[in-house]
Amino acid sequence: MEWLTRSLSAPLPSLSSKIITKLFDNSLPSKMTDPHYADMKQHKRDYDWLECVAYAHYCIPKKCACGGPTTVETDERGRNYYACKVYEDDGFHIRHGCFSAIEEELNELKKQYCEEVSLRCKLQYELAVMSTEIKELKKLIMGSR
Repeated sequence: MEWLTRSLSAPLPSLSSKIITKLFDNSLPSKMTDPHYADMKQHKRDYDWLECVAYAHYCIPKKCACGGPTTVETDERGRNYYACKVYEDDGFHIRHGCFSAIEEELNELKKQYCEEVSLRCKLQYELAVMSTEIKELKKLIMGSR
């Protein structure tokens, strides 16, 4: 037991903090200086932008293809549109009718609901089959004793 107390109380070799930080800084690349990390972040931003462009005229738009926010605007006939705040008729900005956007969104929600209902029915059937198998296994175990 004495050797343990001696080894714990022994002084540690002293290294300057500069040497320690150099050892650790050179061994692992920082996220900010790693070129792969910067490329990965840029690819993610590009993908997010392309997704925004691809789904710009489908359902209720979250933001414009240019990256700007969308608002609800009314034209002179009284029809509502989801439009970019800096809308220009040059093809780079969104102007989507509210009625059709809500209708598309509702159809999408109906599809999701149908998928969830079918999944729930499938899981209920599997649960019933498993419970009957468990009952049969219990009978076999109790019968063998």
